[in-house]
Amino acid sequence: QPLGTPVTYTVQKGENFAVIARKLQANGILSNERALRWYVNLFATKKPLQRGEFALYTKMPVPELVKTLTEGKPIEHKFTVPEGWNIFQIADELEAKGLAKRADFLAAARAPDLIQMIPGLDPAKPKPKSIEGYVYPETYLIQKVYSAKEIAQLMLQHFREVYKPLEGELKDNYLVQEFRFTPHQI
Repeated sequence: QPLGTPVTYTVQKGENFAVIARKLQANGILSNERALRWYVNLFATKKPLQRGEFALYTKMPVPELVKTLTEGKPIEHKFTVPEGWNIFQIADELEAKGLAKRADFLAAARAPDLIQMIPGLDPAKPKPKSIEGYVYPETYLIQKVYSAKEIAQLMLQHFREVYKPLEGELKDNYLVQEFRFTPHQI
């Protein structure tokens, strides 16, 4: 049987098979929503739905559909942060690519709980006002279902991974000690 028409479908956080069965039928992916509910109940599918955007096709067989939504890899979009970009440029590009609203990313970049994640901060010194300067230039794989805060966390987590092996070197560096540079200054 030939494949149907390709369709992109997004599973949102908290959705279950009963909820998406109706949506899948409305989008032409399933011809009968009851077939999906019946299959899930009959085979006691214990694996939860993954949140994300998936490449499906119309008239997709139910077993394949269930496997894709529980075990498949969601679509990821490449997003490159060039060296030297500030949080405003990042926010503009995220919005241009439809990955996050500019205002939401800027708010996330200034969130105190994210700022707390910045490695090497001196508790005795004022904290940065944002994650500006702590986003490593890199190509990130971002799902469209990620919130602006999850995107900012992903970027900051990558910075932490890159910074960790250097942390010891920086603490022992003569110039860092002599001039009392902070990680932010470096």
